[in-house]
Amino acid sequence: MNVVAPLLFLVMWSSGAIFVKLGLMSSSVWTFLAIRSTGAMLVLAVVLAIGFRSDLRAALMLPRRIILWAVFVGVLLQAGYQGAYFLAIAHKLSPGTLTIILGAQPLLTPFVARERTSWAGKALLLTGFFGLVLAVAGTRELGDGSVPGLTFGVIALAAITVGTALQKQIGVTVARSILWQYIGSVLIFGAIVTVTGWYATPSISFLVSATWMILVVSVGANVLLLYMLSRHPASKVGVVFYFVPIVTLIGEHYIYGTAHSAEAVIGAAIVVLSSLIFAKLDVLLPHLSTRMADKS
Repeated sequence: MNVVAPLLFLVMWSSGAIFVKLGLMSSSVWTFLAIRSTGAMLVLAVVLAIGFRSDLRAALMLPRRIILWAVFVGVLLQAGYQGAYFLAIAHKLSPGTLTIILGAQPLLTPFVARERTSWAGKALLLTGFFGLVLAVAGTRELGDGSVPGLTFGVIALAAITVGTALQKQIGVTVARSILWQYIGSVLIFGAIVTVTGWYATPSISFLVSATWMILVVSVGANVLLLYMLSRHPASKVGVVFYFVPIVTLIGEHYIYGTAHSAEAVIGAAIVVLSSLIFAKLDVLLPHLSTRMADKS
């Protein structure tokens, strides 16, 4: 897998927590999500209209079945995952516990996507998950959480796992499907805000947060995610998410001066090594098999 796209994705995606926290100081969860998805949809439409007119025309001419499929994937990846994530935190589930729950995604993705994974690949995925648990436990942020919080955490895991796997089955390019995905999320969040009410206080911090989430996280990171899915198996792309909490820990250390324990450092190292080996497994296994055959 190309190194540049995963690195950019990690930086963009991991920055979301900081800016979401900033934005929620001035708005409700549903209002913020509605603004984010609406802004992202408009930005994507402008980008397609200016630089990718043929893709925009093709997106508007897609068969109804493909459009509905793309909207459904958008509901899972945007509305389902993002909504459940924020609701889990709102219901007192600690970030550490939620990170561990979401860390199971790379383990589930090969099964949901029906991708064949070798015994070595499964062992590496389990090792990476163990490292993730150790790293998060080392931050001393684990908490009991509430039953609703845990429920929303599991819903977020299911939404992003199934959505990531189904994205591979749309059968059209990223530029021709992602706009419909955001349209689906706008419809969902717009309906929720209509029922729950609008709450947002205009401020510089809210403007900065909303702008960053729209341009960098919602558009930039998701386009990169879909780009990687269009070129690599879902299981290999799913492994990238193991690095998200690690990048977050590093960011907390340098931005807020947060100290981390030896367990966190060791866990992070396990995640990095197991994920890198998994990404190169299709090259390493034939090489090892050849070496073993030569020795015998």
